[in-house]
Amino acid sequence: METRISLRDLAIIIFVMALWGSSYTAAKLGLAEYPPFLMIGLRFAMAALILLPFARIPEGKLPQLFAISLTYGTIHFALLTLSLKILDSTTVLILTRLQVPFAAILAAMFLHDRIGWRKIGGMIVAFIGVIVVVGEPRFSGSMTGILAIFMCMTASLAWAFSNILIKKLGPVNNTSLNAVIHLLAAPQFVVLSLLFEHGQADAIMNAGWRGLLLIAYLAIVIGVAAETLWYVMLRKYKVNVVMPFTLTVPLFGIAISAMVLGEAITMNVIVGGVMVLSGIAVIIFRLPHVGTHGGFSIPHLPHFHLRLGRAAVTLPELPPQ
Repeated sequence: METRISLRDLAIIIFVMALWGSSYTAAKLGLAEYPPFLMIGLRFAMAALILLPFARIPEGKLPQLFAISLTYGTIHFALLTLSLKILDSTTVLILTRLQVPFAAILAAMFLHDRIGWRKIGGMIVAFIGVIVVVGEPRFSGSMTGILAIFMCMTASLAWAFSNILIKKLGPVNNTSLNAVIHLLAAPQFVVLSLLFEHGQADAIMNAGWRGLLLIAYLAIVIGVAAETLWYVMLRKYKVNVVMPFTLTVPLFGIAISAMVLGEAITMNVIVGGVMVLSGIAVIIFRLPHVGTHGGFSIPHLPHFHLRLGRAAVTLPELPPQ
């Protein structure tokens, strides 16, 4: 594998990071057109239809795949989308960075990995950064805002737990894993939408081309296209070479949200965001050599390979919907 990135590939990698960052804004816009569960169900169904012709259903692993679709798909995406409907996308972008320390903690609990003091220090800095962000006056006394923050953090925890399930799943082709989880999760969101939402037909009709394009953007551009480009880069370069670029996802996301949605970038967000990213950088940098073999990715996510002790765990950066 190559260690020096060409200018063309550097442009591709940065483009993928910008796409992943833009997905928070696209999801926020989509929530203005559709109820949350309906939007995710449509997005998952579209992605599954595109991916299934290129996938092979893993034999004998349906129960494990269903469990992953439940934690990653239903729990993670449901809570994430509900929190994104209440909070600004900038806050959600920063809160979801807790995926990495959560995944490291769960790896120590379930995979018996050892966490050194340096990584513990990085986790502490990241959690303090989150406290700085949520300590803004606009969240004080707002039970709705506090509940949304809790849902967002729980979504990150569910995402991290799905990594443990994938680690225990064993070798599965990335496209097949992606397709099957989307296929299994889509009907779960149909059920959730029927139980807790109303006016689905009117929402689809009223959304028109704008709503359809947003769903297509999330499913095709962010999911299928961006992830395909990412895997091309992973096959060409060492993970340690391309991994640091994923730290730019929240930077792109915050900038795009500010330009498109007009979201304010407050001092709390700047200070807290820098602390969160710094803490995560401490956790994921200076890794021993980690190849791409043995890393099993969650669908539609940029991937970190974090080695803690004896086991390597795949740590995706959260793209939104």
